[in-house]
Amino acid sequence: NTSTVQALAQLLQPTDDPELRALLFHDDATVTRTAASVFAARGDRGLALLRETSVDAALPAANRSVVDDVIWTGNARPKHPR
Repeated sequence: NTSTVQALAQLLQPTDDPELRALLFHDDATVTRTAASVFAARGDRGLALLRETSVDAALPAANRSVVDDVIWTGNARPKHPR
């Protein structure tokens, strides 16, 4: 699924967050996981948006664990020294 995430990350612009949010609410778990991964791939900004989306009452319960997993993975990534 890495190539799918990379393709989405390249196609979507930072202003496309509403589209990513819509994908996070998708019924298909694979779509949800991919969208969540794209948020995480955007670094701190993506993770902040993902955290914001994860508390939305409209997010299906089945998607919450996927989003939580991606947030946890994103937080666990080693930070590159600046």
